[in-house]
Amino acid sequence: MGALKLAVTFFVALIVGLLLNSDLITSSSFLCTLFRILMFYSLSFFLIYWIHRKVRYYLPSAYILFLFFVIPIIAIPGTQMFMKILHEYRGTHINVLNAMDIWAQGAFYIMLGIFTVHIVRDFLSKNDTKRLSLAGYPSWDWSKFRYLLILLAGISLIFSTISILRLGYIPILKTGIERERFTYIYTAGEWSFKLARLWLLVYLLALTKLLYNIQSSKKNWARKNFVLIFILLVSFMFDAIYGDRFHLFIMLFFTIIMINKHIGKIKMRYFLMLFIIGLALSSTIFIIRGADALIGKASIFERVMIPMFSEWREFAYIAEHYPSVHFLNGKTFSSVIAPIFPNIVWGAIGFNKYELLSESSAIYMQKLFGSYAGVRIGIIGEGFINFGYIGVIWVSFITGLIFGTLESIFLRIQSFHVCELILAFILGTLIFLPIAQTDAISVILIFYSYFISLCILFFHKKEVISNPKRCFNNENISCK
Repeated sequence: MGALKLAVTFFVALIVGLLLNSDLITSSSFLCTLFRILMFYSLSFFLIYWIHRKVRYYLPSAYILFLFFVIPIIAIPGTQMFMKILHEYRGTHINVLNAMDIWAQGAFYIMLGIFTVHIVRDFLSKNDTKRLSLAGYPSWDWSKFRYLLILLAGISLIFSTISILRLGYIPILKTGIERERFTYIYTAGEWSFKLARLWLLVYLLALTKLLYNIQSSKKNWARKNFVLIFILLVSFMFDAIYGDRFHLFIMLFFTIIMINKHIGKIKMRYFLMLFIIGLALSSTIFIIRGADALIGKASIFERVMIPMFSEWREFAYIAEHYPSVHFLNGKTFSSVIAPIFPNIVWGAIGFNKYELLSESSAIYMQKLFGSYAGVRIGIIGEGFINFGYIGVIWVSFITGLIFGTLESIFLRIQSFHVCELILAFILGTLIFLPIAQTDAISVILIFYSYFISLCILFFHKKEVISNPKRCFNNENISCK
């Protein structure tokens, strides 16, 4: 009966979503558009609430919906300030309400995709008895874990030193690096720079070990794990020195996802505090690296607000002004698979890796806007420039299916299973799909997944399940 209710809920939500796009209420009037926006958000919150009814902590889907909701709330005032100061945006005005309409629709179809996966999972789990015969699962070899951390931290430190020496300065301590930061990989050397960014992996592994230690002994956990906490701080600082912010936000959401599962639900007020601190840090890095073009034209408050989620402003522009004759028909998604293989492999089957990478949405937007760097428009924007409004629906829904599948596996997987780290890392990265570009996410996920796979290969150990039946029948229990 529970699966039937979920199925009915899915079809009702889908029908309502389609009706909201029908000729009955697609008037461009302010009230009709506002009604659609409110309805799409209401449906999205309802679907995520339903998923969370029996879960003891916030799932990643709650956080991606949070971003879809809060980004316009922050970006729209910044957009209005921008328009007040410069009076126009690329020669025109931005229709904020129209952009919000499309944005809310995309958010709804992503949530519907996530919800669909949970319906299927609930149905299949009631008919799945083979899992109960399992006696163990691959976890980390905790006795050797310190050697893994020492190895990776050593590699990261050596190549960080090499990269800084080749650059000639510590980037975060120098202003005016907004343009030149894109050349660091060439100045420092491709692999030297890539290996210098392994601090992100050091952070993921150190946090995993810290959470394992806290679960094992919660008394005086801070004092007993001083070295791990120190490694986390060092990893964060070394990864922040190059002036980009994406890695730092991945660290933030990876931490939140893992703490929720292993320690307990992070209260929303604490999450909001962390989120605000993250925004403040993001704005600080933005100002330090010299990207602020409004000095002398805007107040300090306006200069802080305008760049926050400026990707939404780019999305709002293309949602109104990108011509249908230039729809890309899926071209940008070829750049997503390009990082999987090296160029020599692609060449063997008749493709050039770098040509595939150049098909990204950010590069197309860079050419459109005449920018010196790629311009992000988020997953909904990518769906739109490829297929128009139908792309917003289908790209968003497929994205939801992918996200929901990963989330469902993460929800059911045993505590500290070696694949748990990969899943949390991927989910923590995909949370930024509202404003990120898919090829950049693909590059990060594939590069670090190779290293994580090597870590698993050499540092895993079978963990015995003491009570398989109890463990698998209750997804809210952390199985060790």
